[in-house]
Amino acid sequence: MMKKLIFVLIILSSSILFASLSEWNSLKTDPSMTDDPYSFLTFPSSLIESDQFKTIISLDYFDTQVSALGLFESYWGRLGLIIDRQSNSLRDSLIKNMTGRDIVPTILGISGGKKINNFNFGLSLFGYKISEYLKDNASPYNNTTLDISEFCINPSITMSVNEMLAIDVAGDISILSAGADDVNRILKSASPAGYKITGRVTQMFSENSIALLAKFSRNPYGLEEIQQGESSGDVELEVEDTLSVKVLLSLESFSYVSTYLSAAYEQQTLSSKLSFVTGSESEEVVTVSKFPELSAGFSFYINRNFAINTGASGCWLNTKTESAPLLSPEIQTSGFEYDLRIGALISFDNLRIALDLSKEAVAYPFFISGNAINGLDINLGISYTGYEF
Repeated sequence: MMKKLIFVLIILSSSILFASLSEWNSLKTDPSMTDDPYSFLTFPSSLIESDQFKTIISLDYFDTQVSALGLFESYWGRLGLIIDRQSNSLRDSLIKNMTGRDIVPTILGISGGKKINNFNFGLSLFGYKISEYLKDNASPYNNTTLDISEFCINPSITMSVNEMLAIDVAGDISILSAGADDVNRILKSASPAGYKITGRVTQMFSENSIALLAKFSRNPYGLEEIQQGESSGDVELEVEDTLSVKVLLSLESFSYVSTYLSAAYEQQTLSSKLSFVTGSESEEVVTVSKFPELSAGFSFYINRNFAINTGASGCWLNTKTESAPLLSPEIQTSGFEYDLRIGALISFDNLRIALDLSKEAVAYPFFISGNAINGLDINLGISYTGYEF
């Protein structure tokens, strides 16, 4: 039954088939209106589906961002390879501060899992490393060094209470190490550890299902700047806290159409604090909340090889900015944001190809407004699932 649930969720997805990779990857923190709610349920966090021998290979391209996954399952368990390249505003700003360039690192990792009775245990290790050494042949005092790395460990457990109920819990710990030394300054990481906790309960009833997902994450990215010849310097610390709760209802009662409905609450708080070497401080707190955030989608099965997916998302977005001194005055803005999705899923046996377009509805396309098409997101996904008996 658990296998059937996962298969149904993959077929129904109105976004890319394996977009969930960016969800359990704690290095991606930017919210997106175009996230498909089903992406939270494509896999359990342990990445274990069944006792069968199985190979899954997928490639997901989303607006210059790439996620690739290869999972190889045998009698002893599952081993996977992860390649991921996605933007993260806090991490990328830190890297640009140190290097002076816009760099999006490529994340590499491995994933392992083991199924024991009704329990699935998983462990993923992934990260990136950037190292540079620039040598000045004219003067050894002008040599510069740069070293940035981030390592994440992601343990998880999925428990099948019975054929109709599953509980999934995952944790994530990330460790940042950063250092740079040039002619004018020395930079090093000030607050290296972050974490994330995710829980999910999935209940099946008849051919339908309902799921509840909750997540809390904390991602700190801090730098300490030491001027050459001085013992201390300015410390800049940015911390992002995210709390979200989602409810998803999947309806499978009809033969040629599948439906999902979801509701969510999310609050994201970004705290920026700059402590100067003189002892003074400057602080700013930006809180972004989405409530309510509603989504609906439909998958229409034309035949066994072709399906059309449609969806819409909308949320009431509230942004509050508190600035120094004493975190006042406050600036607060609110508004409604929404977008539309349409896509196609082509299936040939175990091969699936998905194309998904997402557009903020308020930015009308060229044939209506006469303006360029801005805010258009394009997803392209290819996945292959092979079986051995």
